[in-house]
Amino acid sequence: MPVCLLPALLRLVLLIPTARLIAFDSQLPLPVLPPLLVLLQSSLLVPLPVLGCVLGAKLLLLVFISDIRACQNREQETKRVDKELAKIRGKFGDDKKSLTAYDRKKYVWKLLYVYMLGFDVEFGHKQACDLIPSAKYSEKQVGYMACSILMNEKDEFLRLAINGIHNDLISRNEAFQSLALTFVANIAGQEMAEALTPDVLKLLQSGTSRPVVRKKAALCLLRLVRKTPADAQLVSADTFAPVMAQLLEERDVGLLLSCVTLLLGICARTGSAGYEHCQAKLMRILERLVHLREVSADYTYYGIGSPWLQAKVLRTLQYFPLPEGTLAQRQVHDTLGAIFNLCSEINKSSTINKSNAQHAILFEAISLILALDCSRDLLANSVSSLGRFLSVKEPNIRYLALENLTRLALVPEVLESIRPHQSTILANLRDPDVSIRRRALDLLFTMCDGGAAVEVVEELVTYLTVADFSMREELVLKIAILAEKFAPNVEWYVDVVLALLERAGDFCGEDIWHRVVQLITNNEQSQAYAAGRVVEVLRRGASHEALMCMAGYVLGEHGRLIKAGVPSMEQFKMLHERFPTLSSATKGLLLSAYLKMLLHDAANAALQAEVVAVFSRYSRQLDPELQQRSTEYLVGACPDPAKAVASYVLPMPKWEGRESALLKRLAVSCDLPARLVACSGKACTVLQLMRLLPACFVRFGSSAYMSASLDCLAQQRFAVATAWLDTLLLPVIMQATEGANADTANVVPAVASAADEADVGAAPAGGGLSMALGGTAEPAAAETEPEPEPDAAASAAAAPPGVAPKAVDIDLLGGADFVYGNANVAQLTSTACVAVQGILYEDTYLQIGLQSRYTRSNGELLLFLGNKHPSSTLTGLALLLSGPSPAVQVVVGQLPPQLAPKQQVQALVRVTCLHSFLEVPRLQLRYSCEARQVVQELLLPLAPHKFMLPEPHIAKEAFFDKWKSYQGPPLKMQQMLERPTPLSIDGTLLLLRGLNFGVEHLYLDPSPNNEAGAAYFISGHPGAEQALLCQCRVEGNPQNRMQFRVTVAASDPALACSVKDMIAAQIMAMP
Repeated sequence: MPVCLLPALLRLVLLIPTARLIAFDSQLPLPVLPPLLVLLQSSLLVPLPVLGCVLGAKLLLLVFISDIRACQNREQETKRVDKELAKIRGKFGDDKKSLTAYDRKKYVWKLLYVYMLGFDVEFGHKQACDLIPSAKYSEKQVGYMACSILMNEKDEFLRLAINGIHNDLISRNEAFQSLALTFVANIAGQEMAEALTPDVLKLLQSGTSRPVVRKKAALCLLRLVRKTPADAQLVSADTFAPVMAQLLEERDVGLLLSCVTLLLGICARTGSAGYEHCQAKLMRILERLVHLREVSADYTYYGIGSPWLQAKVLRTLQYFPLPEGTLAQRQVHDTLGAIFNLCSEINKSSTINKSNAQHAILFEAISLILALDCSRDLLANSVSSLGRFLSVKEPNIRYLALENLTRLALVPEVLESIRPHQSTILANLRDPDVSIRRRALDLLFTMCDGGAAVEVVEELVTYLTVADFSMREELVLKIAILAEKFAPNVEWYVDVVLALLERAGDFCGEDIWHRVVQLITNNEQSQAYAAGRVVEVLRRGASHEALMCMAGYVLGEHGRLIKAGVPSMEQFKMLHERFPTLSSATKGLLLSAYLKMLLHDAANAALQAEVVAVFSRYSRQLDPELQQRSTEYLVGACPDPAKAVASYVLPMPKWEGRESALLKRLAVSCDLPARLVACSGKACTVLQLMRLLPACFVRFGSSAYMSASLDCLAQQRFAVATAWLDTLLLPVIMQATEGANADTANVVPAVASAADEADVGAAPAGGGLSMALGGTAEPAAAETEPEPEPDAAASAAAAPPGVAPKAVDIDLLGGADFVYGNANVAQLTSTACVAVQGILYEDTYLQIGLQSRYTRSNGELLLFLGNKHPSSTLTGLALLLSGPSPAVQVVVGQLPPQLAPKQQVQALVRVTCLHSFLEVPRLQLRYSCEARQVVQELLLPLAPHKFMLPEPHIAKEAFFDKWKSYQGPPLKMQQMLERPTPLSIDGTLLLLRGLNFGVEHLYLDPSPNNEAGAAYFISGHPGAEQALLCQCRVEGNPQNRMQFRVTVAASDPALACSVKDMIAAQIMAMP
């Protein structure tokens, strides 16, 4: 076909209907386009690129889009995109050939499409900015759109566009002005705000601009105000308040809505100071909308005059005080009354849209009534309207009604008006929507007083058993506060707290049982009753951690008062049968309780045998705190009990007045002193919400405003006389003088004589345990220089920083040939439990290194025994299993009988986990050197996580179904922790993954401050292995990342307890 006919044919083709395909706004599917283009090209007999040049850039973009959509997979799409990006990069980088604005527009369109596909676009930003100063609307539009999508407010390229934006704002072209205002409102930062605010203000005040442009200017100015610091005063009240007052007189409803939105944003940010003249203007707008109905049909919504503007005006008026003058106040009263008359009635024939509009206005009016503290009849009307909404089917309306009634309940004058709706509010506690249940709980808590407290608390306690798990913690806290405030007597308060601990012990923090213990201690007439009630609860099988803490304290202090009805031995058994599944802190508290129970019933030989056996067992425990307590209490249980009761173990003194920890906890949970704003109304602090609480402590003889004293319960302290400890726990070894050759003083006073002699001096500073702290020490001969037991030494060495560790007494092996070495075995074992290799034991002569490898239920521990002495040979070397372990099968390899100087040998220890365990197997190390014989008990560094396989891809449904099936201890264990320093999210992930939990951030738990994971605990011989699912959740306080709650769930109680303890210990040990 002759080329001369090409223009005519093109004009003809573009006239037919199918030619609409080449337009950018094509309505036909893109896959139809390529065949038609091929048909057109074959008819014209011209190359397709030539056809593209003739038809324009939009056609080429459509061709590119059709190519992308024709790709069969991701690889083809990536290849096509990379090819196009390389082409565009070449065009932009060709300095010899300058691009026209048309070419830039064409390629920027393609870059935008590539970016919207999800590919990174790292170039073309400057070319997009170059399009903004263009004189053509199509090119300018592409530039603004590309810059708003490809850039953010901190992008350096935006500085290139500021001058072009300024020119558009001051131009007379409204299209250019609208493009610039829209761009600035979406992408402007602080620098752009400072540069362009004067231009935006001029457009806002311009009398020649159309309302559509001025609306955009008002909203753009709001964005600029929000993007600058509050103290920057981008628009000051002195200069802008008159402008705003004038803008509020505009007749265009759309422009008024934008201006009121601007004023609302300014008042919310800096307050209403300086804008007092605008209050009358706002009331005039509201009066026009409500009374006069001066609204065009375009802004009438289901017969309501611009409900959006009414709601915005009502919300803005909440930032202003009640106007002065009777006339102005009457105007407010009449307008709000008219709103109630129009909106409060529930019209069954109304559509859902009309009802939503009416309710939006009504709720904002109620918020304004509260903010202005209006007349009592308006408050009564508010309660009446909200009371009717409590029974409607629409959940959103009930939610807002409950929320606003909670705020109205803070007004004493209307509290009695809310009381008739109490039954309806209680019914909302069982609504399927958890948000409605929360608001109903808040309302009950706020409206509760002395007359209804008993009924409300009993209803809430009953509801606690069926309440959603997500709100049980808050529910428990509020029940405890109401019970403490309005308790008719201490006995009733004790019953309520015990019910909380029994039904929801996992959700009861330490502050709840701390407070009831304080009140019991301060009220002697209630102590026997409390001890009896604790026994009743324990007999029903409850075993929550917080309950066991309270039971241990109450029975340890006051169990003697019910000894006639409940023997001490029975009390001890009820506590001790739950002992293995408890946390280390609770175990320490129960050990203290055992000592007091024993000393209060000294004649009970059976009880003494049981308690002493427990102390003896845990004096060799891996946990240093339990070890130290047991060692001290074992010595304290042996002397004359009557003298110990009179002189050493004193009853807990009465507690000094202090601020309630429950109030502190409530304040923290509400982020005190943050402002609580409901329905965007007047802010109120938590202390206003809790106006009824301070008197609760006067009822029981203490003041809420007295200075807080040290909470001994929080530190697990019991009333043990320090003089007794100083006398009883005298050092058995004195530290050598600094610079001397490891010669120790021969001071080993007997414990019995030390207890009898009151004038025995205290231990010198640094004595006793400093060698254990040093890491290595000289093994001493048994007949001359006995040394402390290494586990006890490690326990004392683990004392808190800043507290000098007390020297610990030991059991001397009278006449034996062996003595224990004093290496810090417990600390080394604890470190080796979470490491693949390390040091298991070390003293002056011998060092034992460790390398471990675990495969499912089997493990291999390779021990490296090295003789450190340069000239002495170690003889009689033996490493034996102390005793069979029912949970772990251990096979120890043979060792040579001698170890030459500087020689190292290896011993392989094979372990097989048969089932979960709480105690690890022990090895006994023996050797002789230079006529001295040493025996040392070693703990194998085994922990449950060594036999766990991570499961990072467990299905969410399976995880939560299993998690919810565990109701509480002993299958679901929980512990609250507080670190001295924050622990990052990455640190928490690293910790849990190091313990072989499969954890993916935000996969199981959507909260960024929490982590949840799962693993399978493998046990049994190969071929007969069993896998138990172990689940964990670590929740961090988002405010400081220092408080954590650890929860572990498993079908095996021992596994759940041991894994929980391991996670808690590692969280506290993380740097």
